[in-house]
Amino acid sequence: MKNALEATIRIGLVVLLALWCFNIVRPFISTILWGVIIAIALLPTFDRFAAWIPLRRGLSAGVFTLILLVLLIGPVWMLTQTMVEATSTLSSELADGQLTIPPPGDRVAGLPVIGERLHDFWALASENIEAAVAQVAPQIRQSGRWLLSAAAGAGFGVLKFVAAIIISGVLMAHAEGGARAAHAVFTRLAGEQGSRYADLAENTIRSVARGILGVAFIQAILAGIGMMVAGVPGAGLWALVCLILAIVQLGVGLVLIPAIIYVFANAGTGTAVAFLVWSIGVIVLDNILKPI
Repeated sequence: MKNALEATIRIGLVVLLALWCFNIVRPFISTILWGVIIAIALLPTFDRFAAWIPLRRGLSAGVFTLILLVLLIGPVWMLTQTMVEATSTLSSELADGQLTIPPPGDRVAGLPVIGERLHDFWALASENIEAAVAQVAPQIRQSGRWLLSAAAGAGFGVLKFVAAIIISGVLMAHAEGGARAAHAVFTRLAGEQGSRYADLAENTIRSVARGILGVAFIQAILAGIGMMVAGVPGAGLWALVCLILAIVQLGVGLVLIPAIIYVFANAGTGTAVAFLVWSIGVIVLDNILKPI
């Protein structure tokens, strides 16, 4: 009875300690998992990079992590700065009464379903922007709250992604030990087939991550080229937005569909039709490339 009581107390203390540790680590689990995914996906690239520069593996991992952070923070900073400047300019022009909107073309009224209402509202905005804003004030307030919430969530997501990249750098610096530990765990769980399952999991994670990021870059580049040729203002900025939307699996159609409407309203028929065909191809491209 004495030994059983002592064993029960020890087991209970271990369970309490494990639960306490889990509660501490729980907010960081998703960040750690993203770090593992990034490390697995980029490990072959890092190995080539480490073989190219004459540094120890730890220093090579630090330099590689710094490059990844620059590639992440640079576009995010440019996007944030551009959006802040555009918002500030729009607010000042609206407050000073200097904001001018060109009148809609005749073809806007011919658009199915929304053509007439869009034409009337656009015409009102070109003549009296204050009256047009007053008509949609409730929607603007609701959208503003949603945008602020989305911006806060996006900022927090960027910070988590920065932490995940730093974690991935540490994991890539100790990739050999991590691989041995993973194979040991899989072998203990699945027996003789464990090592093969570990390799299968590694290849699956790497293929999916590369597929998502690679397809996102291809779609963003093609969307940017199409918008630039069609004369859409800020094509580079919208291409960056397309990249972000494609990575988070929302699709580039959220940018290209409004761009199609803009081109039909302001460009020639041939340009508009060509851009429509190009955009449809870009939107459905991920359905072809991701399985490959």
